[in-house]
Amino acid sequence: EVVGRGRLPSLKDRACLPYTECVILEILRRSSVVPLGTTHACTRNVELGGFKIPAGTQIVPFLHAVHMDPKLWENPEDFCPERFLKEDGSVHKPDFFMPFGVGRRMCLGEVLARMELFLFFSSLMHCFNLQVPAGETL
Repeated sequence: EVVGRGRLPSLKDRACLPYTECVILEILRRSSVVPLGTTHACTRNVELGGFKIPAGTQIVPFLHAVHMDPKLWENPEDFCPERFLKEDGSVHKPDFFMPFGVGRRMCLGEVLARMELFLFFSSLMHCFNLQVPAGETL
């Protein structure tokens, strides 16, 4: 109803389609397109969670584990776009959601990628009626 049948969705429609944005975020969380983040080096000796990590140690964040951690996400195995939808209907991304990495080394193309994902996904949903085949489950 936001877009109508006379045209395809555009980036102008994004703010009016928060649930579509939440579905894309949940796909990114569940799929972990890049399961490992950019390598970092420990700059000094530290102790973390009882583990001693010496200076110079290479650290590779396992982003997929963060996105599937039941301490951070309720029922992380379930596909639930509503986890990104606030009660007022706005989209909320928690700090521990990081499909494009985090910090200074996060993916520079995140903004472009998310725009393209929105245009592709919303156009696909606009033009086609996708169904699970009879007798099959996702």
